[in-house]
Amino acid sequence: MRAEEEDYLTGLPARRGFVRCFGQLPADSRVTIFYIDLDNFKTVNDVYGHNVGDNVLRSVARLFAHRPDIAFAARMGGDEFALVSTTILQRAQAEHLMGGLFASIRGLQEADEAFGVITISAGILLNTPASTELETLLRQGDAAMYEAKRKGKNCYVFYEDVEERVRVEHEMIEEVVSALDEERFEMLMQPVLDIATGKAVQTEVHFVWQFRDGEKYYAHQFRAVMERNGFIRSLDLRLFEQLCRAIAQNRELVEGMPRFSLIFSAQSLFDDRICETLMEIIRRHGLSPEMFDCALYETIFGRREVQTIIERTHELDELGFSISLCAFGETFHSTKYLRELPVEILKIYPEYYKTLLAGDEKDRGLLRLIIGSMASLGTYVSCGELDDAESILVLQDMGCRGCEGPAVVPPTTLDQYKGQLALGQKRLANFVL
Repeated sequence: MRAEEEDYLTGLPARRGFVRCFGQLPADSRVTIFYIDLDNFKTVNDVYGHNVGDNVLRSVARLFAHRPDIAFAARMGGDEFALVSTTILQRAQAEHLMGGLFASIRGLQEADEAFGVITISAGILLNTPASTELETLLRQGDAAMYEAKRKGKNCYVFYEDVEERVRVEHEMIEEVVSALDEERFEMLMQPVLDIATGKAVQTEVHFVWQFRDGEKYYAHQFRAVMERNGFIRSLDLRLFEQLCRAIAQNRELVEGMPRFSLIFSAQSLFDDRICETLMEIIRRHGLSPEMFDCALYETIFGRREVQTIIERTHELDELGFSISLCAFGETFHSTKYLRELPVEILKIYPEYYKTLLAGDEKDRGLLRLIIGSMASLGTYVSCGELDDAESILVLQDMGCRGCEGPAVVPPTTLDQYKGQLALGQKRLANFVL
């Protein structure tokens, strides 16, 4: 194997080596591909250091390389591996093979403390023609593996079981592109209001799109599909352009409004030109970055490239954008980085705070502690999706400053926003009084 085809760390074929090995298979053969990702590998690096993380990768690679039922294995990058069996397998045989891999991982856990959090998630392509385009097979394996992750990790999923959903998702992407081209995304505004003063401190921007089934989807409902298929960066920029165009065309309606907040993905932040591109869009419409907030889901801080995300938030902050952190408490991945982030508004994950509010005194005490800790960092804490006045008052007593939701102001179109905002401020004043 040529040097560039071998992974320097594990000795397995690298992605390029995998391509060559796969290309040498008989075109009329059938193969089973196990596309595997190590769960919680970032935790090993964070807790034990990268040297220990490298040892974990080497140990797992040896485990994969020395299985008699696997023709060849490769490290595809990071903590992802691909295993290929050239034997025709029944579904039960593939499941038995995966059971052996799970057992081997448990053996590593017992032998080495650093493996304590490591499990594997796998996508399986069963007896697929080797003549199929390799990139298609890898995309399918990745889709099945992602589904295993979504189901809770430490499991496997056969691609044939999710094939129909993947097909629908591809159709969804095609229709999203068409809807963007034709500007068929409906843009709705919803304010974050200060509980004490009623002042609007931010305007959340939500995009709604109607799929062919007639059902309307909010952006957060189809963003995951765009993430999996690599279209999310383009989606972010296209929606930001639509927002800027609407603001430029309706200056009298937006005058005096707080910053407009729009969600951006990790993939967008990994783009070295994202700041430059956003500024080009803003200038094209005669606007300024001080009018906008870049909202980030807390889950993106669970990625290995978290330092890049942190650096990008500071670049955006220096340009004049504000940064808000959404869904805090869904994973708590961001907790260790909060002191490094220029976050102005932190929004607690609705399902999390609602669960604690509905709990006992210890649960409520925990919520009070979380809100107080975040506020002590100088961060403005807000809760969303509020649907009753009592919760607003309880959260205010715990130190929460901002609120948003149907109890105050439901999402509304730009032309109706000012009127709804005034109505919501009166409603909030009545709640607090």
